[in-house]
Amino acid sequence: MIETLKYIKTKKIAHRDIKIENMLVNELFQLKFADFGFASLSKETETQQMGTPIYVAPEILEGKEYSGEKVDVFACGVVLYIMLTGRYPFYAASLTDHRY
Repeated sequence: MIETLKYIKTKKIAHRDIKIENMLVNELFQLKFADFGFASLSKETETQQMGTPIYVAPEILEGKEYSGEKVDVFACGVVLYIMLTGRYPFYAASLTDHRY
């Protein structure tokens, strides 16, 4: 997953909607990201609130400027948690949830 993320970074793209539903595996077991509808060219910072609520980084919820690449890494962390435990780490992204 991180290798795929590093690859899109070399193309100067921030996906901004990484989630299990947007991950595909080909016949060679290579991971591909799908649905680049929220993607943007990597910039210094972003301001638009994009992404699926359960995967969004805290800085997006707080309405702060954020790095598209860094929020992609946060979303990968959520995906990894789901892969390891078989459940979401929280029911909804909420700044009041201690697990978030």
